[in-house]
Amino acid sequence: RAILSDLGASVREATDLSLSFARTAAATGQSSEDLAKTLSVMESMSDLSREILLNQIRTNAAMIEAAGVAPALVMRDIAQNTEFFAKFARDGGQNIINAGIAARKLGLELSAVSSISESLLDFETSIQKQLEASLLIGRQLNLDRARQLALAGDQEGVVEEIRRQVGGEAEFNRLNVIARQKLAEAVGVNVEQLSRIVRNNTAASVGAAAGAASGGENPLLGVSQ
Repeated sequence: RAILSDLGASVREATDLSLSFARTAAATGQSSEDLAKTLSVMESMSDLSREILLNQIRTNAAMIEAAGVAPALVMRDIAQNTEFFAKFARDGGQNIINAGIAARKLGLELSAVSSISESLLDFETSIQKQLEASLLIGRQLNLDRARQLALAGDQEGVVEEIRRQVGGEAEFNRLNVIARQKLAEAVGVNVEQLSRIVRNNTAASVGAAAGAASGGENPLLGVSQ
């Protein structure tokens, strides 16, 4: 039914595609409606056949899973943010998939990346909010690189740069309510989303430090363990 209604396929085309469509839905954990939306937006940006695009979606799902994120979450995000995908996607949408993975690792949905990108690309307002936030948080917030990355379509890079700029949980906890609000506005998210970024930012830093310590050099042997 989703093939017929959302993709505009004929009954014959829908029948021919149904097996591959069902396999892809199972592999990605998507509902047939969400998969139809994902396939439709990918098709609008490609001259590849639907069969090849479905194979591509299954490959992407395997890549997402290998990155430690549930494919169904990222694929659902794409289906629910087709305008964002159509506006910013490059290389068959790989940049948006990578951004979706990066966002999910911070506890965010792709809609947050969309909000961040749109906020950054409203240059005049974004710069004004950056200045206001810098004054209230007591340090210089610099979103110039994030704006450049957003304009270039590197949404994964945007997520990483915003993560780097907002700092960790200890700093966030020292901010008053107005400073938190202004920092969130400057990067294009709400305060709850900002708190997720800083919390996961801190967790990632602690994990990296622990990994470096356990994998560092043995001072007696002078070699990595």
